[in-house]
Amino acid sequence: MKSRLFLKLFFLTLALCMLMVGGIYIGQTLFFDEYYESSKIGELSDSMDEFQKEYLKLDDGERANHELERSFHQETNAWITVLDEKGYVKTLEDYTLTITGGFVEEGGIVANMDQEYTIPLAYLENSLSDTSILEALENYRDHVLEVKAIAKGDELYPYEMVVDKEHHLNNRESPFEIFDGGIDSYMDYMRNRVLDERIDHTRDQSLKKKILYGKVDATQTPEQYPFQMNPVLSNRVFLEQVKAFQADLLLRPGHDPVESSPKSYERNGVSYKILVDKKLDEDGKPLYFISMTSLQPIDEAMEMLKDYYIYVIIGAVILALLGSFYYSKKITQPLVNINKTAKDMANLQFEQRIPIKTSDEIGELSESINNLSDNLHRHINQLQHEIQKEKQLEHTRKNFIAGVSHELKTPLSIIQSCTAILQDGLAKDRTDHYFEAINREVSRMDRLIVDMLELAKYESGTFQLQPDAFPVKEAIQNVFNQLMMKIQEKDLQIHMDVADVTVLADQHRIEQVLSNLLSNAIKHTPAAGQVTIEAHPEGGHVRISIINEGEPIEETQLKRIWDQFYQEKKAGRAKDGTGLGLAIAKNILKLHDAEYYAQNTDRGVCFSFTLKQM
Repeated sequence: MKSRLFLKLFFLTLALCMLMVGGIYIGQTLFFDEYYESSKIGELSDSMDEFQKEYLKLDDGERANHELERSFHQETNAWITVLDEKGYVKTLEDYTLTITGGFVEEGGIVANMDQEYTIPLAYLENSLSDTSILEALENYRDHVLEVKAIAKGDELYPYEMVVDKEHHLNNRESPFEIFDGGIDSYMDYMRNRVLDERIDHTRDQSLKKKILYGKVDATQTPEQYPFQMNPVLSNRVFLEQVKAFQADLLLRPGHDPVESSPKSYERNGVSYKILVDKKLDEDGKPLYFISMTSLQPIDEAMEMLKDYYIYVIIGAVILALLGSFYYSKKITQPLVNINKTAKDMANLQFEQRIPIKTSDEIGELSESINNLSDNLHRHINQLQHEIQKEKQLEHTRKNFIAGVSHELKTPLSIIQSCTAILQDGLAKDRTDHYFEAINREVSRMDRLIVDMLELAKYESGTFQLQPDAFPVKEAIQNVFNQLMMKIQEKDLQIHMDVADVTVLADQHRIEQVLSNLLSNAIKHTPAAGQVTIEAHPEGGHVRISIINEGEPIEETQLKRIWDQFYQEKKAGRAKDGTGLGLAIAKNILKLHDAEYYAQNTDRGVCFSFTLKQM
């Protein structure tokens, strides 16, 4: 049973563990990145909602200091900014460049620049890490400046700017000289690549390409907020996505970028998620909130897990083997013990007990089986005891009938012979003798029947003692008084050495034992002999001994003298009595769980027994 059940549980547990490991591996490989992405977007969306509420509560001055964007980045590790209805970053409105005194080229037609143009300078740059560019443009004031832009109505959207480092615009007599000779020495400071790449593919006829030629007239930047403090300008990837958003507004009329949110983007092997939301400001103009977060941590973690999972699987297999072995053994061992105990119970062996180490269902089952074993054992013992008592009663009845039939033959034969002689009148002169013999045999039969009934009562197993505390000296004295006449008839000397002790026993039955033993001693002691009665404490018990002078008993017969109807067949020992006195004494002592024995001494025989001392 053990091996079969153990193997079943072992392989089942191992299969479940490996199924769990496989499920975790497959789930993490296939779904964890999606779960992470979904959780990341959900958290980012919630953070954007909080950002919008806080942003709309600020005034213009507070919005320009970028503190809210920086706090957002610190808390979420994501970037966020606010765009106006044209797609320009609200916090970059102060970064401008003014162009004057030049020409405008549109579709091959050149016209004088009759107005100054303000260019959103910072928005052209891919990454402005310092203010050196503004300082350089300041040094090239009045030099030729070329700006490529898209015109949509009266609005210009520049996407490229070039500066001639060698020539001033005033040195040029005609704009055609610029077109013919080009700007062969220039500074390509800034470039909005998104507009540059998409402008040739747009089908919107309202969009026109323009090239502005002019001179740098002025530059402007807020002194208290340098470039490096702006979160948008500090991240090239985020700035490009902001520009792409503006390109969608400009080049895809009717397209709502909010509907396509969130949008995925990948750059240099790193995945990003971009979220866009739209709100209205206090003037009813649209504001676009755009945020970007990197998925690089989960990508890197997934790549590492793919390599690391081989070790994870090996470790999981080892742990699953150990866990399955321990679990299976822990479950099967109590069941094996239960099965073994049940088999022992089936074979009527109740010594084995199931060890209870837990308080769960198996522990309760073990305890129930132990209780069942105890109850069965007790009832079987009780039944066996009852059967034994029945057998003993049957044996007693048989012995009683056999004993009566055997022991009554002799007195009945004598009585029959005497009555026949008296009836025939053959010995008229001895009539009294024969009547005396008949009377003696009738008395003997009476004693025999009384003793046999007494013995049968003790041997039946149904007799109940009535133990009580009493002084040993009192019981001995009572028996001595009862047998005083027999003692005086044989002129015996009685020597008593009895301690003042109390025992726990049935006094009446113990006096019966003492009477049988003392009568036996008186009977076998020669005239003028001595009988000694002793009673002394001995290890929690009291030993009582009756020692008589006279002929010893043969060693081979010492054990048989306690049997019923046994009388030693030896010259010099009396043969009167029923032969049941010592048998009755033995049964009474056995009911008291007392030790008893008979042994020869130098001058006679000693009968001894013990009782429990109080």
